[in-house]
Amino acid sequence: MDKMPLVIGYTIEKALQIIGSESNVIIDSTSTPYKDKIEERQGNIPIVVRQKVENSKIILTTSLFK
Repeated sequence: MDKMPLVIGYTIEKALQIIGSESNVIIDSTSTPYKDKIEERQGNIPIVVRQKVENSKIILTTSLFK
């Protein structure tokens, strides 16, 4: 885990491909609290916005953008 690649800005698929299958990855998704924005972003691809290593696990937080 010393040389964990930075995957912020990538799609989940690409991020998991870069990290590799040997790592324990947890994916956390965020959402906007505004109903009009939720509808606007439906169908968009989640992007990694935060990356953290905790207890030998990689935690990726994703969000949807317009």
